[in-house]
Amino acid sequence: MAQEIPPDCSAADLDISYRFLNSPPNQTVIVNFRNISQRACRLQTGAGVGFADIRHGHSIWTTDCHNCDAAGKPHLKPPVAIAPGEAAHLRVSWETTPVGSVTCQDAGAFNSDVNRDTEHGFRVWAGSLLGDVCSVVRVDSYTPGAFHLPTDDVEPEGALQQSNVTVRLTPSGEVFYGDDTFWLDVDISDPDEILPPDAHSCPTLLLRTRAADGATTLQDAGGSCHMAESKEGRGRSIRTKIGTMGQGAFAGAEMRAEVFALVTAPHAPEVRMIGSNPVVLRRVDSASIKREWGPQVSGLAVSLFLDKPEYRAGEDIPLRLAVENFSAPGEIWTGELPCSAALTFDVRDSEGNAVQSLATAGCFGHGWTEVYPAGKVVPVLGFTLSGAGHLPDRPGDYTVTATWQPFANGREIFSATPRAPYAVVLSSPVAFRVVAQDK
Repeated sequence: MAQEIPPDCSAADLDISYRFLNSPPNQTVIVNFRNISQRACRLQTGAGVGFADIRHGHSIWTTDCHNCDAAGKPHLKPPVAIAPGEAAHLRVSWETTPVGSVTCQDAGAFNSDVNRDTEHGFRVWAGSLLGDVCSVVRVDSYTPGAFHLPTDDVEPEGALQQSNVTVRLTPSGEVFYGDDTFWLDVDISDPDEILPPDAHSCPTLLLRTRAADGATTLQDAGGSCHMAESKEGRGRSIRTKIGTMGQGAFAGAEMRAEVFALVTAPHAPEVRMIGSNPVVLRRVDSASIKREWGPQVSGLAVSLFLDKPEYRAGEDIPLRLAVENFSAPGEIWTGELPCSAALTFDVRDSEGNAVQSLATAGCFGHGWTEVYPAGKVVPVLGFTLSGAGHLPDRPGDYTVTATWQPFANGREIFSATPRAPYAVVLSSPVAFRVVAQDK
C-alpha cells in the first residue's frame, strides 16, 4: 500500500521563529518552522527569499544559490515532511561587507518569496539586525528538525528565560481600530543591568506579530524610552511605547504579538533575546463601530467612548471619536481632520475640577477644509488625552466630554473676524478610573 503523501504546509500550519548568527563578513539567519496543525505537512525545497532596502523603502534584486555545495553548485533536495509538533528550518547566508569589486546593496529586511505558491508568510524588517547584501545569497531549504548549535547543549535556548530580566507587554486595548491611535506599552525590569543600550541608550526591541492566517513579521520596535531605578532598589526599570496606526504588521483582523529585548549586541556571534508575554489583539474597522451618540444639536451629534473603564497612572488614553450630520439644513464645515476638526475636550475629576496637562502631540495641517454631508459617519482619528493636554496625573475617578463646534460656511473657518459656530455639540460624558501603576 502506497504511503500517503502529506499536503503542502500553509502559513497557518506553521509557527515561525528565528536565530541570527554573525561571523564577519558572513551573516546567517535561521528560520525555524514548527508544525502547529493537527496533521503532517510538507515543505517544498527550493523556496527563496526576497530582500528589501528599508532605508529607501523598495525591494532589491539579489543573486541566490539554492542548496549549493562548497563549489557553489546548486542541488535539488526532496520535500521535507514535518509531523505535528515537529520542525524544519531554512538557512539564509550572505556577506555584509564588500570583497574586491563587489558592490553592496542596502538591505535590512527580507521575506519569504511571495512569487511562489508555497509562500510561508514570514518577514524580517530589522535594520538593527540585518546587514547589507554584498554577495550571492545562499538559501538552504529545508532541513528536518529545529536548528541547533553545538553550544545549545551547554546553554539551552530556554536558559535566558531564567534570567532576572522580565519583559511585560500591555496593549492600550484588546481591540484596536483600523487607522486609529493604538500602542503597546513595554515595561522591562533589568535588575542586573545586562541589557545593552542602543544609540539612544534604550534596549534594542523587536516586535513579533503573527496573524490568524499565519503571516509572521519580526520588526524593529524603536522609540523613546524612560529609565528609572527599580522599585526593588536594584538595577533599572525601563518603559517604552510602541505606536502604530493599525497598518503594516497590524493590518490583519486578529493577531498575536510579543516583544523581544536583545540581551546581546545586535551583531553578536549569536544574537540572544528575551521575550515578553504574548497578547492577542483584534482589529476593527473604525467605520463599522457601533456608536453611542450624544444629544443632537441642530441635527448634529458627537460619539465618544474609551477602550476600557480603567487605566494605570501615566498610561495614555485614546479617544474613540466620530461626528455626524444627521439632519442639518445646510452644509457643515470644519478645517481638515483631525487637527482642525473643531473638537475640544474637557476632563473633570470627581470634585468637578478641570484637568490640564502638557500636550504631547503637535498637530500640523495643510489649510484644507472638511465638509460633512448628511447621513455620513465621520470617524475622527488619532486623539488621545495626553496629546490633547488633559491626561490625569494621579489616581481617581474622572469624566471626559468632547465638544464639536463646526461652521455653516467653509469661508468662515479661516476668517480673520471670529464668527459664531453653527452649533455647539457635546458628546455624552464618559467616566473612567485611573489606578496606581502597582495595581
